[in-house]
Amino acid sequence: PEPLGTYSLTNSLAGVLVPWCVFFCGVLFSARNVFRRNVKIFHLSRFARATQILRPILTLLLFVAIFVLLFLTKSRSGLLAAIFGIAWFAIGKILLKTRESLPCLLKAILGCVIIGIVIAGIMSGKISGELLDNATKSFGYRLQYWHSSLGMIADHPFFGCGVGNFKEFYTLYKLPTASETVSDPHNLFFETASNAGLPALIGLLALLAAAIIPSFAARKTDEETSSEQRESYQLRAFLPILLGGGIGILAAFVYSYTNYDPMKPDAAMFCLLGFGIGSLLFLPTILYAPQRLEKLAPVCLFALVVNLLAAGGIAFPHVNATFWFLLALCLNRNLNFGTRTVTMPEKRTSQKSELRFLCLAGCFFAMAAAFYPTAFLTNLRANRILRGLQEDVFQNAYLDRRIAQFENAVRIDPYRADAWTGLCRDLLAQHREFPNIPKNAARQSADNDDFRGLLKSLTNNAQRPRDFSRIESLTSPEDVARATINAVRSAPSSAMRFEELGLIFFGDYQRSRNVDSLEIAVVLFERAAALYPNRSMIYVDLAACYDAIGDSSRKRETAQRAVELDDVTPHADKKLPPEIREQAMRFLE
Repeated sequence: PEPLGTYSLTNSLAGVLVPWCVFFCGVLFSARNVFRRNVKIFHLSRFARATQILRPILTLLLFVAIFVLLFLTKSRSGLLAAIFGIAWFAIGKILLKTRESLPCLLKAILGCVIIGIVIAGIMSGKISGELLDNATKSFGYRLQYWHSSLGMIADHPFFGCGVGNFKEFYTLYKLPTASETVSDPHNLFFETASNAGLPALIGLLALLAAAIIPSFAARKTDEETSSEQRESYQLRAFLPILLGGGIGILAAFVYSYTNYDPMKPDAAMFCLLGFGIGSLLFLPTILYAPQRLEKLAPVCLFALVVNLLAAGGIAFPHVNATFWFLLALCLNRNLNFGTRTVTMPEKRTSQKSELRFLCLAGCFFAMAAAFYPTAFLTNLRANRILRGLQEDVFQNAYLDRRIAQFENAVRIDPYRADAWTGLCRDLLAQHREFPNIPKNAARQSADNDDFRGLLKSLTNNAQRPRDFSRIESLTSPEDVARATINAVRSAPSSAMRFEELGLIFFGDYQRSRNVDSLEIAVVLFERAAALYPNRSMIYVDLAACYDAIGDSSRKRETAQRAVELDDVTPHADKKLPPEIREQAMRFLE
């Protein structure tokens, strides 16, 4: 029932809607009495009065539509951020006590609409049952995420854990009572510090301060311009956005053919049509705004930052683009296009600033052009192969064909951990089911000594050192060793990757009774437990391995840890299944 559309999460949709909701509200609150204005736009004087009436009504309808959609997302942080932005404009109007207030009719309509939405939500149980009742629980989850993020920041203060690695590092700091393994801390500042370090956080704070604080200073040049000059400026400022949007849709259509799911031509035409209609509906609001649109951007950016203080989604493309677009409007609002006389020194300074900007933009595009074929395109091609492997049932039924596809994927993207893991699983199955099959000479094999060295390093990093002499007689095939080494090196901090590899080798032991596979599984499970110390399922699997080895003391110790963690967690979906818990209890006997 949620209005997700093409979005996967309501938080990301709310992050896009919040600035627009605040923007339309700002236009309404700052608008002059439209019935006293002499509008001469488009030279249609006989429709001037109709235009005066339609502009505020259309702006109000757009605001109501976006606010209702934001309400239906049930995003508490989004609603609070929108209410914060609306209150900002309302309090500013009351404090300034200007004559240029909203007409009484529009004020009454706007107030009735907001009150009606709140009353309807309370009557239907939406607010009381789903928003307010779960607010405390949701905020408690946020506190857990932030507590773990602080530990991550303390261990990696300068460079962070790396962009995109938060989920893998989070398991080491996750609390036993935490609800889920999140991909971001649901806070803009914590996410920046944990991913890129404290220097990056300081840079972001400085950038936001430079964009927002000076923007709130009123400028006489903005107030002294006539309505005709202001509307002319608004129209000229809107045309590049309109042109850029149309070009962007066409560029996205062409670019989509480098992906495994290209955009259909009818979808691209639908996007262009929708963008054109939306621009026509939006144009009256642009011309109706009494002040420059950049003066509304700081409040919109501030509201988006408020939303991102308790919501994830800054890494989502639409939220990210909205954030940087508003930031650019705030930083560039000092450029006055024809509203005042520019002196020669100011013109030279402006030209130097534009030159520096062009140099920075050139460096950015050069980096993007360099990274696209070496990183991004390889990832897309590997995605296409792996997705085809999942969707092609006929090809998925043959072991040799799956191995060939996995080999092709890792040849294109040698850092693809999931492809290396799948290759390791299938190579083990091939070695077990067809032990006399000739080895592929074209494959690059790994030396078993390197494999033993890797396992030894993992054992040394485990919570409890083990006797490494038990795996000195390793006889695994070299291609399996190569796949395992690359899977581990591609995701060295992923507890889930070590757990998956451990299950693969433990499953091979259960089918073939190969003791070497059991020894490798123990090492992998121990490393997974070190990286994710509060996951009960890992300890159950590790106890099963100790039971197969015959190590009774460690079996009972790990089984006891699994039961303790299962008792501590308050989340039903995180508890051990009944049959798994019974197995852990048997290990305690």
